[in-house]
Amino acid sequence: MKIFVVGLGLMGASYAEKLTQKGHQVYGYDINPNYVKAAQEDGVILDNSNLSRLSSADVVILSLYPEHNVTFVKDHVHLFKKGAFITDISGVKQSVVHDIESVLREDLHYVSHHPMAGRAKEGYQHRDPDMFLNNHFLIIESERASLTDYELIEIIGKQLGFKTLTRISVSLHDQMIAYTSQLTHMIAVSLMLGYPSESHRFTGDSFRDLTRIANINEKLWTELFLSNQQDLLHAVDIFKKHLNDLEKAIKNNDQETLMNLLRSSREKRKDFENDPT
Repeated sequence: MKIFVVGLGLMGASYAEKLTQKGHQVYGYDINPNYVKAAQEDGVILDNSNLSRLSSADVVILSLYPEHNVTFVKDHVHLFKKGAFITDISGVKQSVVHDIESVLREDLHYVSHHPMAGRAKEGYQHRDPDMFLNNHFLIIESERASLTDYELIEIIGKQLGFKTLTRISVSLHDQMIAYTSQLTHMIAVSLMLGYPSESHRFTGDSFRDLTRIANINEKLWTELFLSNQQDLLHAVDIFKKHLNDLEKAIKNNDQETLMNLLRSSREKRKDFENDPT
């Protein structure tokens, strides 16, 4: 297939390199000309890549920030090949999917997806075509999508190396991601904001593991947090409730309740580790 990747940062470049390895003709574009030049020199994308190649691409993969994915489609939809398949990797879906679907031509196909993989560092230079191995690939359900559309995005997910491919509704996606991704980043950031700078020698693996994702892209994550405000605040309420339960047990010297809470956490973690998916 002829595939056009929009955005050659960490994720887009990793997609492009892996799909090139799979034998596809991969074109790419980025607002940063240095990324485009490096990707061409490294063989990640074809040498003759430029925006005019959109008109011959069978598949267009949008790997910009969510709002920029929408803007790109609005500005370039007239260049898309008739019958082309469009997808995006945005970390929030409700607003993005609606806005993209509203501007697509009737002859274009579209299914959004979310690769549950990433790195703490950003940029083309940190790309890794194997970063998707054994991770999860979420496919967003849409009334616009046909069985053939779902089959195509599943082929792409499998070729990238994802372990599981799961179809999920737009609303459920944003609810779950609020808790499992956005909330965890909030917690990591909160831990770092309260971290005494003179305490380096008192940290161990637990603190390093919990704060790894605090090395955060503030522009992207501000957009993700605010775009999913309602679901994220609900996730915060759930977290605060359980944190308050622990705090109360400690304040009251309630050994039995505290042990029950810790035991429940341990059992849930065991179930999580043993989940075959």
